Amino acid sequence: MTGTWPLQSMSSNEPSISTLTAHHWYAHYFLAKAQPEQALTEVKRAQVLDPLSFSINVGLGWCLYHARRYDEAIEQYRSTLAIDPNFSLAHCTLGMACVQKQLYAEALAEFSKALTLPGSRSFALANIARTYALSGKPAEARQVLRELENSASHQYVPAMYIAAIYAALGEGDRSIRWIQKAYEERSDYMVYLRTEPSVDRFRSDPRFQYLLKLIAAEPTHRDGPLK
Repeated sequence: MTGTWPLQSMSSNEPSISTLTAHHWYAHYFLAKAQPEQALTEVKRAQVLDPLSFSINVGLGWCLYHARRYDEAIEQYRSTLAIDPNFSLAHCTLGMACVQKQLYAEALAEFSKALTLPGSRSFALANIARTYALSGKPAEARQVLRELENSASHQYVPAMYIAAIYAALGEGDRSIRWIQKAYEERSDYMVYLRTEPSVDRFRSDPRFQYLLKLIAAEPTHRDGPLK
């Protein structure tokens, strides 16, 4: 029998789908291992193979966000939105980077834009509530929180979204309980906790440290904003 492997028969200018996917998911893996710089290396390799991929470009911004390189993350998300201004997830993650820079008005504008687009309503609402809380508007934050809790009665709202809002409101015990609930529901977002900026205030809390140990013992999932 003669022939070649499919990857060997491809043109040198044609990216290997399997190689592209491998770099993409390795970025996930390194974020889960709290190694954001290595994650950046992998997602940049994926971007070279497919520079117009929306998910990979958002993934690059996500890795920059977790590496605390917020200015670069903002620039990356804006470049992605120049390719497709209707990509709701990019508006949400751009807003999250703006929040870390305390650019609250800009963040709210991005989250509000995401609400007009399909695919990220609960994520956008949770971030709006969190931004209100961090910018000194707790009443507005609680109003949005109630809306999310009402939505949870008839549709899935990830527990981590609620946890992030309570953290921003300064209600640490409630936030930790919701993070525990997120673990119990096996939320994919849990793999990012080791580097997620929004929960930095809990890093010295023994309950949070215990949850991180539990997560470290679990297999790494392959879902989330890099998807």
